[in-house]
Amino acid sequence: MAAVDSMPIFVASGHKYRQAVVKSNLGAILLQEGELGRARRLISEGLALCQELGDREGVAVALGILGDTYRRAGDHARARKNLRRSI
Repeated sequence: MAAVDSMPIFVASGHKYRQAVVKSNLGAILLQEGELGRARRLISEGLALCQELGDREGVAVALGILGDTYRRAGDHARARKNLRRSI
């Protein structure tokens, strides 16, 4: 995956926006593959970067994906909390 291979470059250059996008996207892919724990970790990292950058759209997207990880895990209270925060 080109995105995974580019991550060290984004980290070394301090490009936090790109790091956030890659982490959130990889998390979404892992979610689709059923790897909920890894997905949640990456999405949370992407979310933290978006919050740090003040990227409201990125925060909303990450919260939505994060909510879906909780929904799939059967944690409906956390799913609802994150999905509500995403809108």
